[in-house]
Amino acid sequence: MDKLFNLPYFGSVWHWAQLLTPGRNVFEAHGNYLRRTFRSRTTIMSANGPIDMTVPVYSNNDEPYALSRINYSTDWTSEHLNAFRSAYNASPFYEFYEDDFKAVYAKNHELLWDLNVDMMQLVAELLNIDVMPSFSEDYIKCPENIRDYRVAIEHKKGDRLASGISDVEYYQVFRDKYGFVKGLSILDLLFNMGPEGKLVLKAMSNPIG
Repeated sequence: MDKLFNLPYFGSVWHWAQLLTPGRNVFEAHGNYLRRTFRSRTTIMSANGPIDMTVPVYSNNDEPYALSRINYSTDWTSEHLNAFRSAYNASPFYEFYEDDFKAVYAKNHELLWDLNVDMMQLVAELLNIDVMPSFSEDYIKCPENIRDYRVAIEHKKGDRLASGISDVEYYQVFRDKYGFVKGLSILDLLFNMGPEGKLVLKAMSNPIG
């Protein structure tokens, strides 16, 4: 069965596990931008606990997401990169991937959509997985024969992506302090597990039961 998503900024481990479940992955390309959602934020694990990293955007809820412009009035790219380094410098694989993410940020994308597409492609490449994405040609109002995960882009509903997938734990830098934390950014899995992150996602995507 096909699956319908909104395009996130990196996306959570749950999001990526759902991408690997059977069916075509479709991303809504014609919805409006909504503030305070995972379109512009991702949750990483720091020494002080989970923190949200947010891309500043000029847009409001009445503008198409695909036209939402990034606000560069602050040096947010350096803030994100510094936060990633602080959180994951002690992880096994951070140093191997740092320059790849720096290269994407260096493009200074005008549109949030373009940044998120590039980050999705980079993560898929680093994990060596094919998520087979396609993008809607029009807004899909009442999807039939498709699993609709678009509401999971909202911060308080992101755990809906965990529905139907297995709970698989993996190594985390701060596990001794906080225990295993579910549903973090795909960056958490990538920096902590490297290429083996693909195996974790495949195990998660196996149907429960």
